[in-house]
Amino acid sequence: MNELDAYPAALSAVAVTHRYRRSRGLSLGPLDLRIEGPGITGLVGPKGAGKSTLLKIWAGLERPLSGKAAVGGLDAWRQRPA
Repeated sequence: MNELDAYPAALSAVAVTHRYRRSRGLSLGPLDLRIEGPGITGLVGPKGAGKSTLLKIWAGLERPLSGKAAVGGLDAWRQRPA
């Protein structure tokens, strides 16, 4: 264990899945991702890959179907006011 392990990731997603109500399949996931800070990170992929959905989950605007998304170690859905 190094000293960086003591700090939470800037953004993290563990087994995150999401489905829109009218969709038959998953719109995202399962996704595991950890983004360390500071720095610049690009999120790229084809249309419909779930990029905007993941950002909405991290912003607390969408609730993941399963898994956990965190911003600075705080749960993006349950602790969104913080």
